[in-house]
Amino acid sequence: MSKLPNMLFAGLLALLVVSLTSGCASPAPAQTIEDKPEGAPDRLEIVYFHRANPCHCLAVVEEYIRAVVYLDFNRELDEGKLVYKSIVSDDPANRNMLAKYRAYLFQLFFTEYRGKQERTYPVDGIWALRDSPEKLKSYLRDMIRKSLDGEL
Repeated sequence: MSKLPNMLFAGLLALLVVSLTSGCASPAPAQTIEDKPEGAPDRLEIVYFHRANPCHCLAVVEEYIRAVVYLDFNRELDEGKLVYKSIVSDDPANRNMLAKYRAYLFQLFFTEYRGKQERTYPVDGIWALRDSPEKLKSYLRDMIRKSLDGEL
């Protein structure tokens, strides 16, 4: 009978280890885009959630996002039409941001602002492309351009 608590503890410990080390799995389930407004947004905010110490396979995703945003959309950044935010999702200080976006440890969101209206949606297509840097960057460029042009 005394083995039951030890087995229970071992099982819970194994579950904890698996959940903490599964950072390279697909980070977020697909979500849908609601109510598409008309016309180009006044501003697009790109928000990337990530852990403080991601594994290499996920750390490079942020590098690709930053490269696309800062190299390909420099004019839009300067004009204030594009904003990029990088949020450490496992920092307790960012708990409100995670709740606002209903974000997971690793996730990318676009928020389009039109006057006082805002529309937020996940950009989950990046996860299937994370092993193909050029395809991922091309996909991001296309998504950012379409969002800035009001086509998403």
